[in-house]
Amino acid sequence: VNDGVSALGKDWHDSCFSCFSCSKALAEGFFANGDSLYCKGCYTNLFGKKCTECRQVIAGEYMVALGNNYHS
Repeated sequence: VNDGVSALGKDWHDSCFSCFSCSKALAEGFFANGDSLYCKGCYTNLFGKKCTECRQVIAGEYMVALGNNYHS
């Protein structure tokens, strides 16, 4: 690809190499789920572990009780 990016076995225009969720350019790295590319923030919000109590993404240590995730 001239003036493009190769990732996940595909070629992307620079302008198309962006987060599937928020459209942010992925120049600083990306996370993949299937064929979709995500920035770190969107990937974490969409696929990260969430606390059963507050429903917020858990970053760092957490507890598991009765099969549910909780902030420590």
